[in-house]
Amino acid sequence: MALTDKITLKTKVVDENGKPLYGANIIIDRKAIASTNYDGTVTIPGIADSFSEVRITYIGYADYVISAVFLPAKVILKIKAEELDGFTITIPKKTTTTETSTTTAEKQPFNWLIWISLLGLGIQVKKYFDDKNKVVKAKI
Repeated sequence: MALTDKITLKTKVVDENGKPLYGANIIIDRKAIASTNYDGTVTIPGIADSFSEVRITYIGYADYVISAVFLPAKVILKIKAEELDGFTITIPKKTTTTETSTTTAEKQPFNWLIWISLLGLGIQVKKYFDDKNKVVKAKI
């Protein structure tokens, strides 16, 4: 191979379980060139320098870096685990006051209906009782 010959890069990018990684980025000499397709493969023709740096990246995985001439037919990316030093979640305290009332079935006549309509919120709650004061159906 002469120094002026161009090469074609072809590889398949998979995870540690052999599952293809769709959309892995292929960067050659710090320039984004291509992404893998649905089955994890990519073909890049016309690479002028066979010793160009090839970097394969995918979110959540460690980068894979190699010279173009040594790029294998299958690249296996490993999951990159990062440990955080720690973080704090702050939630502002809110105080809400609500009025409530309780109604029991014993105080109501047979076949009674409670209908609460909160039109501003668009919520309707209905409860139906049979003649033995058992809930038959509830719609929310």
